[in-house]
Amino acid sequence: MAFRNNKRVIVDESPSVIKYHQHGKTLLGFAHGDNLKMKDAGETMVHDNQDIFSDTKYRYFHLGHTHKDSVYDSKLCRCESHRNLAPLNHWAYSMGYRSLPGTMKAITYSLDRGEISRSIYSL
Repeated sequence: MAFRNNKRVIVDESPSVIKYHQHGKTLLGFAHGDNLKMKDAGETMVHDNQDIFSDTKYRYFHLGHTHKDSVYDSKLCRCESHRNLAPLNHWAYSMGYRSLPGTMKAITYSLDRGEISRSIYSL
């Protein structure tokens, strides 16, 4: 509600579990990652964005399900998974996970140069 009149804030309320956003020549994809795997994200991005894919030069896909930082550079896009922000839940603790708290990343994308900066904050 606080940002409802801000033209720079986009709230995507579509029911799709995979989201996309074109920012100039940059195409961003987002999914939880429990179904879509990193190695398949680029092909899925191309199929889902046939009308705009060739208008973009920089392509990134963000996933989270694995709860760890990892990067997969495919021929079609850079896929990145991110660490978990939340503290360990009962299931994770009972499975022996004892990792440090998560991290937050602030990634800035240019309209015409792709990723231009990132800040990482440990929680």
